[in-house]
Amino acid sequence: MGILERLSYSRKFLVLTFLILYVDILYLTATFKLETIIICTAIAAITLLYHAYYTKEHRSEREGIALLTFVLLSMSLGAITGAIINPALGPAFYTVTMTVAAILILFSVTKLSRI
Repeated sequence: MGILERLSYSRKFLVLTFLILYVDILYLTATFKLETIIICTAIAAITLLYHAYYTKEHRSEREGIALLTFVLLSMSLGAITGAIINPALGPAFYTVTMTVAAILILFSVTKLSRI
């Protein structure tokens, strides 16, 4: 097992990922400027794509669903906290859209893993 594999599956790395996504979405929703949207969405996408690739290559579908639920929780908490800080209409719509998209992805992945 290589260093990246051990690091990616450790609890400390999962907590770090949770914090990165939480702060990323919190900052995105709280400031809600075009530059922030571009940068924070890129950070979240890179983090999520890395975990999706790693889970697909090295872990089972159940662990992928568990990781996706964990990511959904961190993104939702960050979005809710950011919406409380900045209660404008734009961040609220962005928050709802991201949460609904993440829930739809979670349900589709769950149904695909049962096939």
